[in-house]
Amino acid sequence: MKLKEAWAYLKMEGAAKVRLIDDFRNDDYVANIIICTRPLRIIFIEMPSMQNAYYKLNANEA
Repeated sequence: MKLKEAWAYLKMEGAAKVRLIDDFRNDDYVANIIICTRPLRIIFIEMPSMQNAYYKLNANEA
């Protein structure tokens, strides 16, 4: 899933606050991180060098 698709998915799921919290690049990788604060905290990390990873954290775990 690409970054734009993940962004649209999070908004479609009713996330009131969705924002890009980081977009950093160096010689080794490019990563995009999105955090959603409602209803769950979801951090989406997209890195071309590896499979996309999703981390769903409950509010008490973050």
